Amino acid sequence: MTAHRGEVQIRSEPVLDRARAFAAGLPRRRWGIADRYLADVVAIGLLLAIAVVYTAAAVVPVEAFIRGDWPTFIFPNYAAMGERLRAFDIPGWNPHQFSGAPFAGDPESGWMYLPAMAVYALLPP
Repeated sequence: MTAHRGEVQIRSEPVLDRARAFAAGLPRRRWGIADRYLADVVAIGLLLAIAVVYTAAAVVPVEAFIRGDWPTFIFPNYAAMGERLRAFDIPGWNPHQFSGAPFAGDPESGWMYLPAMAVYALLPP
């Protein structure tokens, strides 16, 4: 088969015949699940290792980790939420902050943040 593109002739049959002959001589490999997902497993492992190293670098110097809003704002809010949840009460009002402030309606309180709700409800601060 000959196709014309401008002035150049392209003959594709001999190339396809050689490619088919080469592919026919290769053994068929059956891909197992380990071969198919090996790159994904390696990538996930690498990302987890990076996350662990980054977290360790941020948390290991404890004096650097416990500064800013964590000890003064976030921890007391989460502790109050945990106390109320352990008492099977929905914390609608926080009497310890600003002479009383809405709790469940405040997005900074930690209400509906499931990891904080679970940890502080199960463990005392």
